[in-house]
Amino acid sequence: MCAGSMYYSKPDYYGSLNYIELSYQMGMYHVNNILNGLFPSFIINFLNGIPQKEEREQIRREWEARLSGASNAGKFLMTFNEDATRAPQIEAFPISDADKQYQFLSEECTEQIMIAHRVTSPLLFGVRDGGGLGSNTDELKTALYIFQRQVIEPYQRLIADSVMEICKASNIISSPQVVPNEILQPE
Repeated sequence: MCAGSMYYSKPDYYGSLNYIELSYQMGMYHVNNILNGLFPSFIINFLNGIPQKEEREQIRREWEARLSGASNAGKFLMTFNEDATRAPQIEAFPISDADKQYQFLSEECTEQIMIAHRVTSPLLFGVRDGGGLGSNTDELKTALYIFQRQVIEPYQRLIADSVMEICKASNIISSPQVVPNEILQPE
């Protein structure tokens, strides 16, 4: 049980929070990668001996804090050394099929976020998925009808009922109603 869960339930999109975070982090990664010059992943080799285990861990933590994570994507690297033999050797570490990995993750994030929000058709929110039978107009009308009935109207009833309870508790005589907004006129 989480703090406040007695009063506030988890949102209906709770199952997609990791995908929402993943989508955010991918965006951060790409933006920072571009802003910082598209620096690739790399290996750092220190050529001045092998320090003790505790010192190696400290060095690893410092470099990791400076260079890892989406917000550090593409940052440049600078070292200061007394001579070239003591300089760290930095080698690019290419990621194979990174473009396919990002494409997959992007599509998976979009799909999982839409599923969590009970989107009946991606086209309803301007996302073309290449699928669908018939015309886009028919798909949009059907998707909007189903989304309206299964997602929007239950929330509207919940809000109207809650406002009615507040009115009753405040001795206000009222019967609040949600005025429908007909986007597509029925034929």
